[in-house]
Amino acid sequence: MAKLMYRRQIRWHLLNQLAFAALALFGLMFSQHVRAEEPILVTQAWVREAPPNMSAHAAYAVLRNNTNQERNLVSANSSDYKMVELHLSKVTHGIVSMVKQKQITIPSKGMVKMMPAGFHFMLMHPKRALRAGDKIEITLGFADGSKQTFQAPIKKAPAASGKHHHMGH
Repeated sequence: MAKLMYRRQIRWHLLNQLAFAALALFGLMFSQHVRAEEPILVTQAWVREAPPNMSAHAAYAVLRNNTNQERNLVSANSSDYKMVELHLSKVTHGIVSMVKQKQITIPSKGMVKMMPAGFHFMLMHPKRALRAGDKIEITLGFADGSKQTFQAPIKKAPAASGKHHHMGH
């Protein structure tokens, strides 16, 4: 009789462990699924470290649209800066300039690469000293009224590649 009770307890314990493992696996799969289903997946985010006296920094990221509709990015903000603008670096007749953008369209199932010498976030008037290793949050605003926040680490600029960058952006 004692052996039968012991076997039932072991069986019950194993079933509980199996159920717990199944729930944990389901939770992991669900969390992965939710991430893949975000309307805009933000990857490779970073902010260029700048000297302490610079009043403007640049942030970059890859914005991947997981929806079947184009998405229009119309604003960005960060609690670490007084103002954030959407910019595009352009070269005209050999002169590099930055042009403020009213919106950036991210195509359906496509992406926009925010990178040096292209689209970028212009972060103006930092509210605190930021060094490599720090992180900031940037909140994106879309034309449909939705918002999405992501974190971007501060990094030292990559070694010069021979390309000319206006104002260190």
